[in-house]
Amino acid sequence: MAPRRQKIKKPLFTRKRAFYDDEDRLIDKRISRAFTAFGFVGMILGFAIPFLIVIKVITPTFFLLFFSHTISLLGIFSAMLGITGYAEDILRPR
Repeated sequence: MAPRRQKIKKPLFTRKRAFYDDEDRLIDKRISRAFTAFGFVGMILGFAIPFLIVIKVITPTFFLLFFSHTISLLGIFSAMLGITGYAEDILRPR
């Protein structure tokens, strides 16, 4: 019988230094604030547009419904990313 080959374990994720800035932060404070602000505006628009459609202030179109859903999802994800960057800056030990 031939001996079995041993599997070489490789790390699944490697940390690349090119994506980090000088102070070893993933997202800068200004960028996280911008993501958070865009996220809240997107979530408010994602709520306001369907509300205005329901009370018949705006006529519903396919594009408008699709746009409101998309802007709401983008708002949620960008706000999450912004808050994560802000929390990373606060919780990182100095």
